[in-house]
Amino acid sequence: MDTQEDLAITGGFNTGRMYSAHGQRIFWSRRPDGWTFINDIDRMIYGWSHIDAEPTPRTILAAYDAGNLDFCLPGQTFRNPSVPEGFDFGPALRI
Repeated sequence: MDTQEDLAITGGFNTGRMYSAHGQRIFWSRRPDGWTFINDIDRMIYGWSHIDAEPTPRTILAAYDAGNLDFCLPGQTFRNPSVPEGFDFGPALRI
């Protein structure tokens, strides 16, 4: 089972797309091997994508928009990281 130490970096951003009163908030966590968990908080869509490029809002959103997500359920090999309480997604980026 993966542990918290398996996550190399995490982050989040707001795309500025108006899917909810909060816009579209994306939380992500990346493992050292390039597998990146992408969680669209407002549309309740999440999954894992292998992203070779540096994780930036544009590279993460490109994988998400292309539908390059492997959806997984709790208990599978890759666990799904949780959004930390009070996480700041920052200002809407309009991307």
